[in-house]
Amino acid sequence: MGEGVASADGIFEFFEKGSLWWAPTTGSTLYTSPALPFPIVASNLVATWGDFMAVQVAFEPNASGRNEWFLLLARLTDWEMRILERAQKSRVRDGAFAFDSRFLYLVPGEVADGDGYLSSFVYRYDLAAFDSIGVPLEASP
Repeated sequence: MGEGVASADGIFEFFEKGSLWWAPTTGSTLYTSPALPFPIVASNLVATWGDFMAVQVAFEPNASGRNEWFLLLARLTDWEMRILERAQKSRVRDGAFAFDSRFLYLVPGEVADGDGYLSSFVYRYDLAAFDSIGVPLEASP
C-alpha cells in the first residue's frame, strides 16, 4: 500500500480465520498475514503508511452483548501485531487515526449520554518504539 492512507468504511462481517493483506501499487504480488488468533466480528477503518497498517477491529461481543473495538497495529515486514486498547470512557470505534513517516496519531471517541464524539486529546505513538505500543496481539483481547 506504500505511503498514504487507504480507508474502507463499514466492513461488517465475521471472520473466523481472518487475516490482513496488502499489495504494492505496482506489480501483482499480494502479501497476506498469518491467520489472526481471535475471530474478528467486524472491521471498519484502515490506514497505512510505509511499513505499518492500522485497522479498527471488534472481537467477540462483551458481556453486555456489545462489540469491543480496538485498534490493531501491524508491521508489514514481519506481521508483528499490537493492540491499542480503549481508555476508560473512550471508544476506538468512534475515533480517528492517521500515520506520518514517524508516528501513529489516535484521537479516541468519547461517549457522553450515549452519543459518540471525538475527544479533545491526540495520542502520538512513535513507530520506532513499535514493540512498546499497546500489547502484543497474542495477549488480547
